[in-house]
Amino acid sequence: MEGAFSAYSLGQKEGYVGVKAHSENDQIVYHHYYQWVYFMLVFQTLLFYIPKYYWRKNEDSRLSIMITDMRDNHIDSFSAIDKTYYLQDIADSMYIGDDFCFYFVFSEVLCFTNLIFQIWLNDLFLDGNFFGLGYDWYKYKSSESTHSSKFRDPLMKIFPRQVKCTFEKYGFSGTLEKIDSLCLLPQNAVNEKIFLILWVWYVFLLIIATFVLITRATYVLPYFRHKLLIRNAPCYLNKDVTRAVRFRKICGRFGHWFILYMIARSIKASHFTALLEELIDEHFDDNGLPKKSSMFRIALATQEKVKPLKDSVKEKGNQQQSTNIDNEWNSPPKDEKNK
Repeated sequence: MEGAFSAYSLGQKEGYVGVKAHSENDQIVYHHYYQWVYFMLVFQTLLFYIPKYYWRKNEDSRLSIMITDMRDNHIDSFSAIDKTYYLQDIADSMYIGDDFCFYFVFSEVLCFTNLIFQIWLNDLFLDGNFFGLGYDWYKYKSSESTHSSKFRDPLMKIFPRQVKCTFEKYGFSGTLEKIDSLCLLPQNAVNEKIFLILWVWYVFLLIIATFVLITRATYVLPYFRHKLLIRNAPCYLNKDVTRAVRFRKICGRFGHWFILYMIARSIKASHFTALLEELIDEHFDDNGLPKKSSMFRIALATQEKVKPLKDSVKEKGNQQQSTNIDNEWNSPPKDEKNK
């Protein structure tokens, strides 16, 4: 439908919008987008998936697995060895929390940038008619003269069902002839609703994404980071002063705070408070700096004592199995024994 076009003029008061005998003063608009609409929608879907893919690729389910384990289980419900390893996994994640935080923030910035790009891309795709599509349609619907002038409907201009077409063919004498005809674009009955819904959805996402980025900017200040986590651990306001000081100092480091924030917003407050007490006592000193865990060393030493026993059992089993195989190979066949 490369040759489909509409001829718009302010003086048209009858017929279908844009379908008339056109003159030099008319605004000629070609509808090149028509055959590419669904390809465009698929392409936009892939673009929207990029930020999610980037976060999942770099996060690699390390945080999600930890959060899943704590979502329905209290830290005291784990066995001693499981609790030790679980706390060590959280501490290890906090040590590289700056990397996780960068991946997360970059993903959200990428979402916002991607949204702006998609709005611009749609506007380019519709020849500059997407930016004000929803507002113009609302203004047209709320106008008093709506019923008396269908020629002011922005959807009818951008997504017409009937257009003019110019076909070229060779006549009997070989001369190129141009034929002015009428073409139907029935798919535009659906296209107008798709892009109108997209416009409303993009505006909603733009408001939400802007609000989220402004909120994330406040997390640069340690005061706001501390207040955000206190909501999930209220006991630190009036319970143990030493832990409260450590907790405040931990929140001063962005990477440490980010891991705790991701856990805190996904589990129960009571579970998070108990987890935080164990974590602070075992993996952080009075200055809020990481320290080596004595519990983890004991757990490793215990496993080192157990592993040789398992290995010795395996070795005995392997030796016994190899002995049986050698006996089978060295023993004479049954026929020879019978002889």
